[in-house]
Parts: sequence; C-alpha cells; structure tokens
Amino acid sequence: MFDRLIFKEFVGIVWVLGTIAISVGSIAYAVNASSEGDSVVLAAGLMLIFGNFVWRLVCEILILGFLIHDAVLDVRALLTKHTEYVRTSGRQAPREPWTLEIAKPE
Repeated sequence: MFDRLIFKEFVGIVWVLGTIAISVGSIAYAVNASSEGDSVVLAAGLMLIFGNFVWRLVCEILILGFLIHDAVLDVRALLTKHTEYVRTSGRQAPREPWTLEIAKPE
C-alpha cells in the first residue's frame, strides 16, 4: 500500500519555499528593526544564515528517511527473489555473494 511515497518528490519544493520564507522574514525583520540598533540587524543576519542552515538540515533528514525506505524496499525485493529461487529450484541457494543495487535518488 505504501510502497511508493509521494512526499519525496515535494521535499525539494518545500525546501525552496521554506528557504524563501526564512530569507524574506529575516530581511524584513532587519529592515523593520534597523532603527533599534546594530545588534538587531546582527540577529537578523544570524537568523538568515542559521535559519536556512537548520531548515536545510531538517529537509535532508526527511530525505534520509525516504532513502532508508527505498533501501528497505530493495532489500525486500532481493530477499523475495532469493526465496523464490530456493523454493522453485528445490535446492540450496547459491554460495556466491548477492549484491544489492540501491536506487540512486533522482
């Protein structure tokens, strides 16, 4: 039922929208609060840099979860193939090592 996750394609779009929102918010905060002193502008600059860094980290953690899901599906497919071979041939599985091909993200 959940073999194909649809949110994976939207992570890039969500990242761009979040980055734009953080950047615009930080700049607007710096412009509106610039009369209060240099420390507020510095805080807005730090919010711009570290806010975007943390947002990127959150999005990469989301993508990592999807990559783990894809790897688990690949392992399940490999095990299914292996058990089908053993079941249909009536003998033991070959001794050669099995290789796992993990799909690379697009």
